[in-house]
Amino acid sequence: MSQPLQRNQTREHTNCDSRSNLLPTGRAVVFHTRVASTSVPRYLPACVAMLSRTEQERQQAFRFPQDQHLFAYAHALLRTSLSRFADIPPADWKFETGAHGRPELCRLQGEPTQLRFNLSHTRGFAACAITREADIGIDVERLDRNVDLHAIAERHFAPSEVDHLTTLAASARRRRFLEFWTLKEAYVKACGGGLTMSLRDFHFEPGHDGQWRIGFADPDRQADHWQFTCTQPTPHHIMSTAIHCRNQPEFAIHVEESAPVPSVPTRQDD
Repeated sequence: MSQPLQRNQTREHTNCDSRSNLLPTGRAVVFHTRVASTSVPRYLPACVAMLSRTEQERQQAFRFPQDQHLFAYAHALLRTSLSRFADIPPADWKFETGAHGRPELCRLQGEPTQLRFNLSHTRGFAACAITREADIGIDVERLDRNVDLHAIAERHFAPSEVDHLTTLAASARRRRFLEFWTLKEAYVKACGGGLTMSLRDFHFEPGHDGQWRIGFADPDRQADHWQFTCTQPTPHHIMSTAIHCRNQPEFAIHVEESAPVPSVPTRQDD
């Protein structure tokens, strides 16, 4: 039986950052890594050592080793990525549960500049996105994810998105479905609304210029000041980001393949 896609509600922010000049306003960075089942175990102890006791308990609660490895690898990637822009060792980042049940960084002493970031992972892949001051969301999925596209679209997509999917051939329909899904999840995570937000209340459409645009069922909602990307970082994965630019011009987005510990090779086969 195929498993339904799960709603992810993680968005985090912090006040501490004495290396903020490395991440100026108007710039976003995305760090991603492939998580190969054959090589991750040898790096697992170093990844687990970075996690808090609560995270380690969550990691051990997964039934299957591959899920334990993915959790540790992804959260270690997040911690080391954050430490690029703050004078805080990866293991010292502390989290708490915020509104709508999403994890957030504890407020720490430091300069008033804010880091905002988001994390997503799926089988074989993990990615995190970081900005200064702007809300950001990221979502990733496997292109071969075995789900009932029609049933999920009918339940969670806006009518215009469902209609659009019906016009596509089967091969194109799966990709467009995952584009819609990851864009929606990235937007919800950037908003911080979690499971309280209905995915049917807004829709996405690709523009002729290659840019993704959002629209709302409520005509009073403003679609301005949002920037979206949807890319394929590996042959097997799709990745979407959502940035609330507010009054800033279009963000420059830097995407980099990275690793949670220096000795981990950055290019691996799934």
